[in-house]
Amino acid sequence: MERLNIEEFAKHTIYASELVDTLESMKIPFVLLLDTCYDGKARSFESPVLTSQASQSLASVAAILRFQNEFHTPNPVIFSAEPGTRVPLAPDPASPETDSLGPIARRLYLVDQEMRKSNNRLSVADFVSRITSPQLDAQTRPPVTHVSGPDSKDIFLGQATVNAMQDLDIRQATGATGTICCTPSASVATEASGRPDRRISGSLKFEGPAGEFISGGHKVDMSNSKTWIKVSEPDMQSIEITFDGNDGWELDIAAPTHEKLATKTYQRAQRYPFQDDGRPGLSLSGSGRACNEVEGKFTVDELDRDSAGKIVRLNITFQQRCVGTQQFLQGAVQLGIH
Repeated sequence: MERLNIEEFAKHTIYASELVDTLESMKIPFVLLLDTCYDGKARSFESPVLTSQASQSLASVAAILRFQNEFHTPNPVIFSAEPGTRVPLAPDPASPETDSLGPIARRLYLVDQEMRKSNNRLSVADFVSRITSPQLDAQTRPPVTHVSGPDSKDIFLGQATVNAMQDLDIRQATGATGTICCTPSASVATEASGRPDRRISGSLKFEGPAGEFISGGHKVDMSNSKTWIKVSEPDMQSIEITFDGNDGWELDIAAPTHEKLATKTYQRAQRYPFQDDGRPGLSLSGSGRACNEVEGKFTVDELDRDSAGKIVRLNITFQQRCVGTQQFLQGAVQLGIH
């Protein structure tokens, strides 16, 4: 988190509470599925400075905020997991050998298939009961809801028509890495920090075996001279490289916390920017594909900086796999100002 511009990040964040408030203002029934998970542990308010009464008051306020964030409302809000829990991707039932889905997305697919086979609609109450049932799917944990209020036995879910789906943005997996750096306000903020995003020449090549999720089992070559490449250096330990195009890709790497990126091999990498302290970060995503969790390694073979500390030449090879799968992709990125 210390590598993020929190104010800029907040401007581009979608808040679940705002979604719920907006939906409730429409005065129509809804079900909101949040295919997300949380890291971290609950903190205690015990302190050698605060009195026990003050600590208890803070704990009471925190309990109220948590209750609000759990959405104890008549309209169901369903989470992938309780806070402090991380959930892995699961095979896509439509193509289990090659693709993965977030747990709620997979369960939603399975419930939809049941509805199609039975040619029946489900009430909202029955839908919530089914999608949170442990018996629905052995490969995912049951999601969590704190719905309160009347059973919506008289409100039914129907099948979406083809016309209604024409404007949907359909993506595989749980989504792609979001870009929050490229709005005008963000550019100003980045330049003000002394490390503006830069364009640079280079190439990105990677491939994976059949069944590898990110590559889809294909070779990807982003070395076309017309490819638009953006390089962002949030700090001296990390670099974010975006290759624009019809199927854009982003490669992010980082040395462990408080280490300067150097020419060496970094083992036991985790998904950037959520890697643990002392672990390097790595993330290749794009074309609507991203890993929920990452395992991998990368080697910085060449790294040259100018007098201002900006990278002018970079040569990296890397390996990455989505946690929960066995196939690794392998790739290389080269950057240079000529």
